[in-house]
Amino acid sequence: METTEITNPNDEIAVTFLFYELQRRYRIYERLYRVRPVILVAQEFPQPSEIDQAWLVRHDWILKRAILDDSYLPTLNNLAQTAGDEIALEEMKSNVNQQRCIVQSLKQELAVASRQATAQRAIMDQAVYQKAGGSGLFGLVEDVVGGAALGPMEHLLFGDDAAQNASNRQALQDRADQAAESVRDLTFRMEREVTALNALTETYTKSLRDHNNHLTDIARLQVHVKDNIMHYMQAIWAHEPPDQRFFRLHNTPVPDLRHQKRSFRINLDHPLATTMAPPHASLPRFGGLKVQAFPLESVTTVDPQFDHVPLSKVADVSGLLGFIGNLAIFPLFESNPLTDFMMDPYVDRATGQLVDPSDPLNWSLDEFSQYVCCLKEKLTPEEFEKLRLELQKLYQIILSNPQRDDDVLIVPTNSLFIEALPAEHTLLERFKLDHRMIDVKKAQAETREKELDNVRMAARILSGERGDPHIDKKVLIEGGANFVVPTGDQ
Repeated sequence: METTEITNPNDEIAVTFLFYELQRRYRIYERLYRVRPVILVAQEFPQPSEIDQAWLVRHDWILKRAILDDSYLPTLNNLAQTAGDEIALEEMKSNVNQQRCIVQSLKQELAVASRQATAQRAIMDQAVYQKAGGSGLFGLVEDVVGGAALGPMEHLLFGDDAAQNASNRQALQDRADQAAESVRDLTFRMEREVTALNALTETYTKSLRDHNNHLTDIARLQVHVKDNIMHYMQAIWAHEPPDQRFFRLHNTPVPDLRHQKRSFRINLDHPLATTMAPPHASLPRFGGLKVQAFPLESVTTVDPQFDHVPLSKVADVSGLLGFIGNLAIFPLFESNPLTDFMMDPYVDRATGQLVDPSDPLNWSLDEFSQYVCCLKEKLTPEEFEKLRLELQKLYQIILSNPQRDDDVLIVPTNSLFIEALPAEHTLLERFKLDHRMIDVKKAQAETREKELDNVRMAARILSGERGDPHIDKKVLIEGGANFVVPTGDQ
């Protein structure tokens, strides 16, 4: 067996190298780590009729975190405004009805004033035509005023006293003008009130439309929550504080299961195909270990008159493990006959180890193929023939396993090939590979140049030269000592 030793355990590079080396040489297997007895406690589901707007408002802060579709978030954000919208809509509706009553009243007043103004104008026209000597208009006036007798009116307008007639005609003219003015005022008021009614109606209609759309969104949210009630109830239960959950469930009655009698029945006449041990272990030179599996029946008798104990006495209520449907999962302090029966397929009673009932060796088809090839290469023909029947049974077990772990995962990336580890062949083009080699040579040449410069500068120091070797240009001025330096004042 090949071994690898690390002299310094704190050397992270060496540890990392060893990890990748072991990962490259050996396969990593998954094994059961722990079998834990648990208890399932049913949680109460709300009735469909209970999932109303008040229920959504109560749990909206949790629903926002666990929502399955973001299109419901605006409805959740505006959910609490529905009650205020209904009050505002009632007030708007009252204002619209009041404004309609005002408009209807003005219509009636305007109709009366219009008839009065028409009658006054008709009487004045009659007076004018009568003054001019015309005739035949009394029938028109009678129709306008509803068949009223114009005899007294004729006497007032065309009596013997001319001054009195003029005064009566002036009074009649004033009344006609007042009637016409009243019609104009009522018409203007009618236009203003109708405009106000139209504005109120438009505002109310828009608000009512938005409110009905919001109610439709709420109804859609309610249907969505009812269809996915298990998901949202698990989120609500998961957000419950542990202390609150403890005080809510700690007194839940739990049956105290105690077995009166327990027995086992093993059928030794019909052994089962098993993968508890590799087949070659049964050969003499590998120890001669022969592992067989037999059908086992466990019979446990429980007293039907069992007592009940609080949940907090048998389980860790504060250690919620998760949910299955509406069942909350809590770990038990101690196992009981029921959990022992359920754990039997996962525990090897002979060795005390945990095994996977479906595939204890956890072999894939490729691993089994490599194992068979290795056996055929290392074993003698006689030894291999002894194992052939057992290998065939093991092959059938692996093929019939519904949870095989050798499936190939194809990444849907449109012909993109991904490798998690460095491949044996590079994916770069020839030109890029050559260019990288040129870059490497260039870096090596630059390194040698720097090394030669260091040697040259050391030689200058040894020869007594202290000047800067990186000076590119040096200017030397020779001449007499008599020279004048101009200043800024000249």
